[in-house]
Amino acid sequence: MAQVTTRKRGKTWEYRFETASIDGKRKQTSKGGFRTKKEAQKAGAKALIEYDTSGKKFTPSSMSYADLLHEWFEKRCPLIYEQTTIDNYEKVIRIHLEPALGKYRISALDTVDFQNVINDKFKAGYALNRLSTFKNVMSLTMKYAKEMGYIKHNPMYEVKLPSKKVAKSNSNTRKKDRLPIPRDALARIFERFPEGNPSHVPMMISYKTGMRLGEVFALTWDDIDLENSTIDVNKQIQSKRGQGQNSIYYFKSCKYDSERTLPIDTELVHLLRRERLRQKENRLYYGEFYQRYYVGKDNIINQISGQEIWFVTVRESGQYHQPRAMQHTSKIIQGKALTKGDEKPIWEDFDFHSLRHTHGTELAAAGVPAKEIQIRMGHKNIETTLNVYVHDTPDMQNHTRETLEKIYQKAQ
Repeated sequence: MAQVTTRKRGKTWEYRFETASIDGKRKQTSKGGFRTKKEAQKAGAKALIEYDTSGKKFTPSSMSYADLLHEWFEKRCPLIYEQTTIDNYEKVIRIHLEPALGKYRISALDTVDFQNVINDKFKAGYALNRLSTFKNVMSLTMKYAKEMGYIKHNPMYEVKLPSKKVAKSNSNTRKKDRLPIPRDALARIFERFPEGNPSHVPMMISYKTGMRLGEVFALTWDDIDLENSTIDVNKQIQSKRGQGQNSIYYFKSCKYDSERTLPIDTELVHLLRRERLRQKENRLYYGEFYQRYYVGKDNIINQISGQEIWFVTVRESGQYHQPRAMQHTSKIIQGKALTKGDEKPIWEDFDFHSLRHTHGTELAAAGVPAKEIQIRMGHKNIETTLNVYVHDTPDMQNHTRETLEKIYQKAQ
């Protein structure tokens, strides 16, 4: 690395430093005429910096971190990552990083600011793998900022994640205890959202099959075989941010590649028959105004072109009943969005996933082997089935007690 030297020539001072060789010959640059040695050293140091940066003068960017996030996401992500990763990063940006740091200039952000994000999310109970994703996005965006010349130094180099040991002790703080829905609450839920309400069919499907939210709302009528009483679970639906606040929906493979065919009970078959007939009648009634949907490029759902599909979860006019609509349904059940005629909460612990948990627990209580429940629920391993989804209930205890009586009565 070149160093600035000074020497006195006559009554003035001169600085000198070595530059790149040309044709194998060493070259130097120098300038004299300075009154003091200190002036020569200062001017030489400035000249060396300008030489090392090709004469460019660095000016810190006034860009906000929110604008940096959007620029990186739109210009860099599509060139590198698969859609699943892009969707994950979009949610991290929208839900976590933009609210935390988006309003600040990137030139003002330092290591402490980014470390505080990690610390705050850790205190909120996020697992280590999620914290790692937050850190990764922040690192990538600031690395991009440095590459683009927006900043001179990347402050993310010194940001640390908690150790695995510390993170493990903190990993359960955000986990919600999953409970099966009590029978009386279940009856009131379907009384509040009866057949004909857009939320009735998706909730009933999940309750009677254990299907996940994205799997239920991805169902099309060609997935359902009413003659053989089965549902083919072969995809899920996901969303990503589109223009403005609109969401773009698209199909993707099931979680853990858990495609499966599920037998269903007669009551659910009859409900689906009635629902299919109702939709056919509405299609005739609305005619050209009935809303239609297609699967286009990259499995994206649209209303213009592609392969036509017929969703199971639709409103009277054919409008797709989106998964996010269940958030409002859940709030009504929880008592957080009571409407006229709702006197009190139905069940404060409800969310859509509760229906899935209830199904798994009822299967276990009925004596269905855990391996069969695992396959039906689409779990990656049987430990999930046993430890998370199957709960000890009074019915299960009574079943065990009755079984014990039968075993030991025979033995006497």
